[in-house]
Amino acid sequence: MKLNKFKDIEGTNIKMLDITSYGSIIVNKDEAEEIYKLIDKQVKQHKQISVDLSKILTMTTSCAKQIFGQLYVELGAADFYERITIKGASQDLKIVIRSGIESALEQNKNKSN
Repeated sequence: MKLNKFKDIEGTNIKMLDITSYGSIIVNKDEAEEIYKLIDKQVKQHKQISVDLSKILTMTTSCAKQIFGQLYVELGAADFYERITIKGASQDLKIVIRSGIESALEQNKNKSN
């Protein structure tokens, strides 16, 4: 497991996740699973989490699905947006994350049918 840091955001009840130890490009499924588990654990312990993606240049859609899509499906839309804030993501990265969430929703819908 990589060295990861959750920092308290002063004056708030929000934890900030720094994932820069994974590098600027997230393409490895094992690393995506580690990031998902870190966020999931913290979301269960704290009300709000902020994920700083300002130093992440890109990630694969499959990694975005594994991290953010899985959280979106588990938490539901309202809780996801209330409890997880994505900071510093480029427009391209936001599109990848949105695609990952849509893919997870589609997969979840197909499992239900």
